[in-house]
Amino acid sequence: MSYAKLDALGRKLESLEHAMAILGADEATHMAPGGGEKRAEAMAALAGIYHRQASAPEIADWIAQAEGEALSEEQQAALREFRRTYVNLTCLPTEFVERQTATRMRSEQLWRQLRAKNDWEGFRPALEAVVDLVREEAQMRAAVLGLSPYDSLMEQYDPGNRAAEISAVFSDLKAFLGDFLPEALDVQARRLALRPLRAFSASYPIDRQRALGLAAMAGVGFDFEHGSLSVSHHPFCGGVPTDVRMTTRYDTGDFLLALMAVLHETGHALYEQGLP
Repeated sequence: MSYAKLDALGRKLESLEHAMAILGADEATHMAPGGGEKRAEAMAALAGIYHRQASAPEIADWIAQAEGEALSEEQQAALREFRRTYVNLTCLPTEFVERQTATRMRSEQLWRQLRAKNDWEGFRPALEAVVDLVREEAQMRAAVLGLSPYDSLMEQYDPGNRAAEISAVFSDLKAFLGDFLPEALDVQARRLALRPLRAFSASYPIDRQRALGLAAMAGVGFDFEHGSLSVSHHPFCGGVPTDVRMTTRYDTGDFLLALMAVLHETGHALYEQGLP
């Protein structure tokens, strides 16, 4: 059965996704800066292997044949998603995927170095290279999908919706906020005048902040058997559903920065841990 072939391929691809996700989380949290270039090469190679396997020509035949097989409702949903993913993957050549992966990783690694120096001009060329590749990607996707460049990018993450529909939502929001925001700010200012906020003036040890964050994670249901909390330059949630890698960053002068990041990323983590 062709669906069985797709299911077996999907499990192999999931293993590759697992490896790339954990390598990516490690790169952002524990890898020494000197390992960056080789890690970028390794991640680009893995991305190429994944793309080559996931966009192989015979998969189109397997999908077409599987659509004629007797499938459960869950299998039919999986097959629809497999087709959508396959179409999106085949918009791009493997060489481009490898180049884009390496460029993105090198850009983020440079950002970590230059962020401490506030060296925006030093970072600009790396960011421009990433944006140029996204524009190149959009053109290739648009040519295959028959959509506008932006819609072709959005199709990967919000299938079926288009920029024109989202623009209408933002137009309504803009009209509402024009009147509402000044009113809300005025109410806030009057309340603060009556009861001013007190600025943080203590030092909050990182170990105590971490303990607070872990308690908050436990309080909303995070599964520590299938996830962990680390430190990174910018908070994120990565990894895979069975091994969620979550991060925050700490400021000894303001414990709320880390706590709010922990709670935000835990929201992503709970979604990942709840996937079938």
